[in-house]
Amino acid sequence: MSFKSGLLTINLLGLVATVYSAVIDHPQPELNANGPIGDLVFVHAFYRHGDRNPVLQGPGDHYDISYWPEGWGQLTNLGKRQQYELGQWFRRRYSHFLSSTFNVNDIYVRSSDVDRTLMSAQANLAGLYPPTGRLIWNEDLNWQPIPIHSVPENIDYLIGGSIPPCVAYENALNEYARSTEMLEFYGSVQPFYEYVSEHAGTIVNDPTALLLLRDSWFCQSIHNLTLPEWTKPLFPNNPEFDDAAMKFYAMSAATKYLSKFRTGFLLKDILDRFTRKAEKTLSPDAKMWMYSTHDSVLFSFLSSLDISDGNFVPYAAAIILELRIYHNHYYVQIFYKNSSTETPMPIRIPRCGNICPLSKMYDIYDDILPKNDFKTECQNIDEK
Repeated sequence: MSFKSGLLTINLLGLVATVYSAVIDHPQPELNANGPIGDLVFVHAFYRHGDRNPVLQGPGDHYDISYWPEGWGQLTNLGKRQQYELGQWFRRRYSHFLSSTFNVNDIYVRSSDVDRTLMSAQANLAGLYPPTGRLIWNEDLNWQPIPIHSVPENIDYLIGGSIPPCVAYENALNEYARSTEMLEFYGSVQPFYEYVSEHAGTIVNDPTALLLLRDSWFCQSIHNLTLPEWTKPLFPNNPEFDDAAMKFYAMSAATKYLSKFRTGFLLKDILDRFTRKAEKTLSPDAKMWMYSTHDSVLFSFLSSLDISDGNFVPYAAAIILELRIYHNHYYVQIFYKNSSTETPMPIRIPRCGNICPLSKMYDIYDDILPKNDFKTECQNIDEK
């Protein structure tokens, strides 16, 4: 055997040994697996509140507050049932994982500081943890109080319905609103503005108003209120109008920089908590973290992670991230429960698969994960 062929053989053997060692040290589960892989370690879920009244009276809308006795934007009885049923679904899904009775070491719940999300969290927990045995404190009431945490809206940059005051974000959003893309969008929806303005009796000229109108019509249709004839060309079966109304959500995370504020802090919050759980430094060391929030938060999260289905987020929809351990390595799976489907399938994570190493999640989404705290990032007006 010549020197060159001998050297080649040695190099190939070395390469095989290296690859074999890597496989042994870092075993890879089937990245396109549709079922659970390894053992469940931790769950982080966040969901949209249940059905609510319109948040405001829209342009040309003759259904005033007298039709919505709970108040603008308040949770309805239907919304309470939706969240109660979602809580029961969580119980069925994680009955093997969570304690059968409420335990402070099981779950930590946080809500945005808004009535409908706070009430949704309460209804959800009623379905997840009905009192049993010694925890029954009132024979006439199948319910028990469970802690729900919150912070004021004006400082809630994780799960608030909108971003708190932030100069860097606001400057970037205003700049995007003046971009060529948005100017073209304004031109494309001008016929909608003109049609609505003519029939509503007031000038309508921005995506927020279109979203407000569509939202009002959606709420009215759910609660069997008759819509004016002039709305029929626009709702409920006009995809172009839906896209125009949806632009309000899309704008808030339309660029990687905007996504850093709208979703990056939330994603980092979750991934860092997963890391602390894996390192056994999480405090409180719960099994599940749960956030009660808004459709804008879920929509931006799905969009920013490039896993969106392009549709509006329904009431009581939930995004679930599961941390799993497989051969001493930690992996993440993401699920989106947006219907009555009992078992949602894992979402394919871009550049990774249906299950992704925890460490790789940081790499994949590095361009939207913040490198500083919220206050510092908001002051960094030179970065784009």
